[in-house]
Amino acid sequence: MFGVSTVSGRCTTRSCSFTSSIFFFMHDLPSSTENTFVKYADDLTVCMPISSSLHPIEMNEFLSRIDCWSVGNGLILNPSKCQAVNFSMRHERNINTFLRSHNACAMGDSLINSVSKVNYLGVTFSSDLSWSSHVLSLSKKVFRLTYYIKRLHALGITRHLLLQFVNSCILPIILYCSPLFFPGLLRKDFAVLRRVLKAVSKMCGESFEAIINMVVDRHLKSCKLLAGVI
Repeated sequence: MFGVSTVSGRCTTRSCSFTSSIFFFMHDLPSSTENTFVKYADDLTVCMPISSSLHPIEMNEFLSRIDCWSVGNGLILNPSKCQAVNFSMRHERNINTFLRSHNACAMGDSLINSVSKVNYLGVTFSSDLSWSSHVLSLSKKVFRLTYYIKRLHALGITRHLLLQFVNSCILPIILYCSPLFFPGLLRKDFAVLRRVLKAVSKMCGESFEAIINMVVDRHLKSCKLLAGVI
């Protein structure tokens, strides 16, 4: 077994995201015990473990069955909006060597675009299972919002209201799905977050320690809520 169909530990997964008009239950969609479907609104993600060098062929056969099922149900899939990505902690070169020259997904006569990262429900998943791309993305969003903190401060808005802005508009960006990616952050990722939070504390005139405490409190609450759901 080259990997398993989860994104944790030493795993290897093939994921294809589909955008189509599938708004109903898909109990009759052809499946197997090795495949996992994740559906949200009109997005469908199919995951399959990479267990042999024949995996791309097996994946394409499965995609062909999905295409036939869609046509039979009066649906049209849009391959141009589909993406395929290999998730693995192994080096990309090793993955390509293992899969040989068949490392391409197709639907009908259309090749599916292969990418190294994909955004799913607001979270950026990288093929190497790191979170650096996601941290960089959210840091850019927060830096853009610091402009409004500066403007509010110039208008004489009180520090209390500025902290309310931080708590309502900035922390939700930083802490969105934090129980998922915080445990996997590297030192360089924390360094990026540190620069972001320092910029926020400087703009709103609050101590860096106070901003950190706000982040920690919100993160722990999210973890407790997640633990309650699990």
